[in-house]
Amino acid sequence: MTDAENAYLTMKMVYKQYAHRCFDEPILEKGKGRVKAIHHIQSFSPDENITPEQAHRIAKAFVRKTFGDDCQAVIATHTDKKHIHSHIIINTYSLSGHKFNDNQKTLTYVRKYSDRVCLAFGIQSLQPKQNNSKGSSYAEWENKRKGTSWKEQIRMEIDGLIPIVKNVDELFAILEERGYTVKRGKYISVKAPRQQRAVRLDTLGVAYSLERLGIERSE
Repeated sequence: MTDAENAYLTMKMVYKQYAHRCFDEPILEKGKGRVKAIHHIQSFSPDENITPEQAHRIAKAFVRKTFGDDCQAVIATHTDKKHIHSHIIINTYSLSGHKFNDNQKTLTYVRKYSDRVCLAFGIQSLQPKQNNSKGSSYAEWENKRKGTSWKEQIRMEIDGLIPIVKNVDELFAILEERGYTVKRGKYISVKAPRQQRAVRLDTLGVAYSLERLGIERSE
């Protein structure tokens, strides 16, 4: 479907049916939280000259191949950066009640199937850097699974602001208005409200470096 409100309501209904919990329950500030959805990003090199329509078809095929026909997913294909990429949100429960997990083992499985689907379309997926990689550690993925990751909170905040800001200075200003602390210098660091230690922007992942954010830094 293309109606976001109906998609949201149907995913809530399926989650509540099988999790026996309210989808709208608040996220715990401490302790183990409930994972209600899993977020994957499928990215492509600008050298592939892939169209948004192709990327969207690949994302749909990836969901069916990896998670099955009874998986509920929201797919948003973005063209706001140099590399076309699709955000894929998976309901943690399928229509038949199967529960999807998000950990290091399943991430490896998901990446493998993503690569296979891309190759079937004659496309190479954008691979993470192997040397000095800025990918998430296992601890970060575990915290993300539990809903306790400060880095994931900052990523989501930045993702929501990128389409509406003109440059990184405006991005940082809005973050500070929302209670975040931004430390400028050779390395940019961000600290969320109630977070004890700031994190460097480049540790959020390669997509969050100043060069890859897709917005220019004003002088």
